[in-house]
Amino acid sequence: MKTWVVSLLLVLGLGLSLIAWGMRPDAPRAASVTTPTSTATSPPREVVATSTVVSPSTTTPTPSESVASTPARAVSQAEETVRQDPIRKPKAAAVSKSRPKPVVAPAAIRKTTLYVRGRDYSGANLRAKPSVQSKALLILPYAANVEAETKPRKGADGRAWYKVAYRAKTGYVAGTLLSRAKPAPKPEPPITLYVAGEGYEAVNMRARPSTDAEIVAVVPYGANVKATRKQVRGADGAPWYEVTYQSRKGYMLGRLLSDRTPPAEPTPAPTEQDAIATPQPEVSAPVATPEPEDSAPVATVGLPSRLSINTASVQVDAPVEYVGLTPERAMETPDGWWNVGWYELGPRPGEGGNAVLAGHLDSTSGPAVFWDLAKLQIGDEVSVTDEFGNTIRFVVRRMEVYGATDAPLNLIFGPTEGAHLNLITCQGTFQGSAGYDSRLVVFTDRVE
Repeated sequence: MKTWVVSLLLVLGLGLSLIAWGMRPDAPRAASVTTPTSTATSPPREVVATSTVVSPSTTTPTPSESVASTPARAVSQAEETVRQDPIRKPKAAAVSKSRPKPVVAPAAIRKTTLYVRGRDYSGANLRAKPSVQSKALLILPYAANVEAETKPRKGADGRAWYKVAYRAKTGYVAGTLLSRAKPAPKPEPPITLYVAGEGYEAVNMRARPSTDAEIVAVVPYGANVKATRKQVRGADGAPWYEVTYQSRKGYMLGRLLSDRTPPAEPTPAPTEQDAIATPQPEVSAPVATPEPEDSAPVATVGLPSRLSINTASVQVDAPVEYVGLTPERAMETPDGWWNVGWYELGPRPGEGGNAVLAGHLDSTSGPAVFWDLAKLQIGDEVSVTDEFGNTIRFVVRRMEVYGATDAPLNLIFGPTEGAHLNLITCQGTFQGSAGYDSRLVVFTDRVE
């Protein structure tokens, strides 16, 4: 009994020693270890072999900071890694809390209807830009209505300009040349009449169409006056003309005026005594009066009323004023910047000889009627409308520039064969009060 107990204790001690030896880090590994069986002296009893199975790894790893020796420690290290280097989530895009502004369509441009007033019934230029130096697209006639923006724009000259549309063209017109109210009808251009009636050496111009009215002026024989086309009936029923003479206005009897230059000397008016002394012709047999030979009718050329030029570079549509000579014996200039002046002491445009029309190059505020005259080309057409509505056509033959005091007056104004129209305007350098130092003359010939 004691022997068996002692043997069992030895076996247990040996097993514990082997187990302890196998747990050392430097102990060699073995697939399995089997305890020795009991000796023959052991009691006949079944003995169960006890074995210890070791991990098949060849070496035991040394603990370190990067390798977890147990699952719990691996989890701990993973949590520590997450704390030290967390995964950064992308930030969400900033969302504006304010509402987007609604898209507003541009306000419609307000338009209105304006009327061309111009200066002296001359109309207005439609220009490409709001500037008097800009190109003129066309000439808007007096009293024409145009579609315009209600709000003007400030031009290069600081003045107000309106953007307008007229006959499929759009441009700018100076506000001073437009009106919201329709202007009064343009009066007919005046005609030139001469004092030549009934042989009087002078005729009275009166304040009213009556022989009893106050005398405004005494107009000498042969003098010319500007008269309205339409006659008025006087207190005595006779026709009178409203006339202007040397800046004075009044009325003159129609029968004392003529549309042609009168003879150099007036025929004395017969007196009552002369009329009584005049012998009466004796009654005799009638004598056959020879019939005049047939001849071709003579075309009548009326007084000029309008000048028109319509080329690619020059556009003119101007009323005609009638001018004469200054006290210095120079040709007068037209009063309106956009009018042309006909030298009424010469032939009418279309009659034989040199008819002359003059116009301003520029004005105190910018270009005038003949601003583009130098752009004419040989062969361009010019036309004049007379008082009867007839159109007389001319073609440009030559263009010359002369000094202001060197112009060949006889070539421009003198007699010549054929019917010609000469256009004159300033050219060269502006010399202050002396004006421009040159003159441009455009010579044209009448064409049928």
